[in-house]
Amino acid sequence: VNTRLDKIASDPLFTEHLTFMTRLSNGFINSLDNSMLNHFCSVILPRIHCKIKWLTLEPLCVERVLLAADYPNLRVLSLFNIERETAVRLFGGKLFHFD
Repeated sequence: VNTRLDKIASDPLFTEHLTFMTRLSNGFINSLDNSMLNHFCSVILPRIHCKIKWLTLEPLCVERVLLAADYPNLRVLSLFNIERETAVRLFGGKLFHFD
């Protein structure tokens, strides 16, 4: 699975907009499998970080994905079901500093 995932993740068609969740038919949001998320954060994101323009994240992966690499071309960050306290902690200057 990781070899196939690596090949897909290297394709420019798939690297501009990455979504780290699935939306279920009942409207709930499902997180990625932990082993897949680990592989993305440790192997794939550091390789393709410069190509990413849009990230769609859910609360359980926000911090891990954002800390996995710098995203110099990131233009859109979509966050789903994130609590206010988490957003303030992440983006209030404690973890990430914006120029």
